[in-house]
Amino acid sequence: MRRILPSLTALRAFEAAARNGSFKAAAGELHVTEAAVSRQIRLLETDLGARMFDRLNRRVELTPMGAAYFASIREAFDIIDGSTRRASRRKSRRTLVLAVDPGLAVRWLIPRMRAFRTACPDIEVEIHTSLALTNLPHPEIDAAIFYGRANDASLRQDFMMDVTAFPVCIPAMLKGLNPLRRPADLANRILLHETSTDWWERWLAAAGCASVDGKSGTIYHDTNFALDAAVLGEGVAVGDDCLAYVDLKAGRLVRPFPLALNSGSYFLIYPGDAGAERQLAPFREWLLGECRVHNAEIADYRARFENADRLEPVER
Repeated sequence: MRRILPSLTALRAFEAAARNGSFKAAAGELHVTEAAVSRQIRLLETDLGARMFDRLNRRVELTPMGAAYFASIREAFDIIDGSTRRASRRKSRRTLVLAVDPGLAVRWLIPRMRAFRTACPDIEVEIHTSLALTNLPHPEIDAAIFYGRANDASLRQDFMMDVTAFPVCIPAMLKGLNPLRRPADLANRILLHETSTDWWERWLAAAGCASVDGKSGTIYHDTNFALDAAVLGEGVAVGDDCLAYVDLKAGRLVRPFPLALNSGSYFLIYPGDAGAERQLAPFREWLLGECRVHNAEIADYRARFENADRLEPVER
């Protein structure tokens, strides 16, 4: 279907005049005469068959139709402005655009970004957490950090960390009324789920606990929400030693039971061409270094927990 688009020159004049509330100010911004702005707006009004401004003494005001049109045009111009700025930054290769699993972004990557800015102050990073951007190659994404491998042999995939999954709760649930001492005690608590009930059903089956309904409880369609709810004492969530580790380390959450399931791994995924690898190299080197430190700490944490009946908060 053919688009119905007015003159872009007229739209720019209208948007500038509406935003500034003045033909004169719009003319100064656009480096044209006030008469030129007025002429372009009249052309636009003729095309639309509606008056966009009321011309008053020494000032102009948007008509109701003009105000409604401006709201849409302003949004469209904001989108064009943002896309143009991103394209310009990418052309100069100063900005690294990443698509990151939402849970990993909030609970693992973002707390470490200050260290990256210190290490590489000349590189800007733009982080997207939309799962719609996971398919690479993508015109707006330089690399992705996601759970699991990509099914594309043309992509490079660097292992970051593997994770194990287990129940987590606040320390208060280990004592007092209905303490969590064995898996069957979960029948007295609300189960908190991420996206589906699958993880709880798998863990309860591995624990040989048929007396607890793994489908019961509250479902959150975001890992962060489920873990935040657990920190607030709303119930028991299935966390892991990557996303829940900060809360475990701080003592906000504990593991009531030793059983853990192998959950999978996170990978840094990016196009395999030489240009993409050069662009990503400083971030990749820093990121994999952070992963090595994290993996060593987690290995020590797992080893100490294997012989513990209850998890004690990890030293800060």
